[in-house]
Amino acid sequence: MYLIAPRLRAEPARCREEEAAMALVTPVSRHLQLQFQAGTSANGQPKLQNRNFAHVSPAAADDDVLAVGQALAALCAQPLYAVTRVDQSSLAAGTPAPAVTTGAGSTSSTAGGTTSGS
Repeated sequence: MYLIAPRLRAEPARCREEEAAMALVTPVSRHLQLQFQAGTSANGQPKLQNRNFAHVSPAAADDDVLAVGQALAALCAQPLYAVTRVDQSSLAAGTPAPAVTTGAGSTSSTAGGTTSGS
């Protein structure tokens, strides 16, 4: 005689508070990277050489960073292959502070210190 195990139904995933925690992202640094084509490999792939420029302002617009990268590349003899903005951030476990209603249509968040009103 064979015993047949009952079929088990998969329970839907339950969201525990620990699993619902979001990562806190803190910007650490930002730099501009210019890639120049320094030649071609035997199989036809470009050989790239990187030049990095540190201390790029986080408030700088992408168009401005591109314009500066292109202006710097014009000073170099090698042809420009790519302009890249490299952002480095640290991650930590935690949850941001919940938004609190402070009045007629305005919200406040203590995590970022920002307030938006009507």
